[in-house]
Amino acid sequence: MATLSNMTHTASQHREVFREFMSAMRIHQTNLRLDINLVESLVERIAKSTDEEVVKHLPETNLVISNLRECLLTFEEYRHVFEIAQRSFDDA
Repeated sequence: MATLSNMTHTASQHREVFREFMSAMRIHQTNLRLDINLVESLVERIAKSTDEEVVKHLPETNLVISNLRECLLTFEEYRHVFEIAQRSFDDA
């Protein structure tokens, strides 16, 4: 049977892993936002191009931006779920 000390140690380890995981999620979320901003900046420059071969790809780039934003939104939703789980775990 597990002792109270072992259970406390295990719970402490779980909390630490959870904190590290949440920190990694925040970093990933920030990087994804920066990537979206970079792609948007590039698309703005492409949109100013007079080269028809370049301009014809604008709809594709807009789709890429839309997909990245959707990924960010989904990621933020998952992060929120994990934050709720972390709070309930910390309260236990």
